Amino acid sequence: MNHAAISPENDRVLRKREVLEIIGVSDTTLWRMQHQGEFPRPISISRNTKGWLRSTVYDWLYSRLQ
Repeated sequence: MNHAAISPENDRVLRKREVLEIIGVSDTTLWRMQHQGEFPRPISISRNTKGWLRSTVYDWLYSRLQ
């Protein structure tokens, strides 16, 4: 998928399970990457729910390819 194809109309919030599947790392590795500033932190959706915008995850992923 080309990240340019993600527009505000088709962007959505991804939960951790989906993010782990997309970027191919473990939960522990994701936690470490966030705390070292190597991966975007999640946004708060509600008091107990966090997630990442799909566009943010794919922007990060494609930046790693360059």
